Amino acid sequence: MGFGLKISVPGVEVNNAKNNQLVLNSKYPFIKLDTQSTVAFQTINLVFFKDTPEPVGPSWLDTYTTVYQFKHGLNYTPKVWALFQVVTPPVGTHFYQAYFHEAGVIGAHTVDDEVSMYYTVDNQNVNIVVDKFNDGLGNANNLIGTVMKITMFVFVDDFTVS
Repeated sequence: MGFGLKISVPGVEVNNAKNNQLVLNSKYPFIKLDTQSTVAFQTINLVFFKDTPEPVGPSWLDTYTTVYQFKHGLNYTPKVWALFQVVTPPVGTHFYQAYFHEAGVIGAHTVDDEVSMYYTVDNQNVNIVVDKFNDGLGNANNLIGTVMKITMFVFVDDFTVS
């Protein structure tokens, strides 16, 4: 028998706990944040003072706009975790997700007319992207006045190598 540390969720005996019932299992390594890096963990307050471009052309088109970007300072593509909060949704929107993790809708008038936000990561930058979509019959949401709070964590472990 080896050694280690396990902590189970409340109400579950740690010796009988399945992996999904453990809060901590030292058998598996933790991914690390660089606590000396100001970009490794940050909160971005994003306020839209101008709108992003609308889709043009035939119906069912998307327009993608990078609205925020920062260099992560690593020479590989790191793992990133982000929590998005819609503090103030687009004016007149009927649907939005107040919180989301990877990607989510920040405003929609109908299912055929929405704007969403997500992030991408490459070997140099973390990008926050707005995706506007409409069915060609009207405009997607106007983002002027929309406020987003985005908490970003850039992990330093290089998972691109085995």
